Amino acid sequence: MMMIEIRKNFFDNDLIEELSTLAIKSYKSNKLRTNFSSWKDGIVQYSTAVLIYDIFNDNEIYKKLCKKFDTEDYNFTFQYWTQGSYIPWHDDGSATEAGTVYLNKKWNLDWGGLFMWMDDSDKKIYAEKPEYNKLIFLSGNINQHSTTPVIRPLYGDTGQVMRTTLQFFSENTRRKIY
Repeated sequence: MMMIEIRKNFFDNDLIEELSTLAIKSYKSNKLRTNFSSWKDGIVQYSTAVLIYDIFNDNEIYKKLCKKFDTEDYNFTFQYWTQGSYIPWHDDGSATEAGTVYLNKKWNLDWGGLFMWMDDSDKKIYAEKPEYNKLIFLSGNINQHSTTPVIRPLYGDTGQVMRTTLQFFSENTRRKIY
């Protein structure tokens, strides 16, 4: 059975600011990969590019994240969702814990990018909108979930506005709910 926990204002102010700043800096690096080279075809389907920056264990922010989550089992990435990007209904394969923290200070519901999941018991579909510093944590038998397409243009009146997330996954179950 999948367990889902949703927490607003998950990180303290210093850590969320550091993550947001690093995410912007990392987006401009030459160390990005894409969903096209990293994900199975069934998960990519018709999505446009999702840009991915791996946060390795030699990065200072990795150590802070491990301390916050009380584990070194997670693989952390920043993901940058371009216009037209999404993930169709899927499970997370061998992952038994997975999470998303939204890093956009500004996001409009009309811009898409909602996280959706289906409840096993009643087969209803639920959705969460991307909100700054919100954690969505999945654990257990992670069942079908998806994201709606991002329809927000890459650039707006205030410069770059892209759905940006911190993602993490683990094949180990700690049964810790946040």
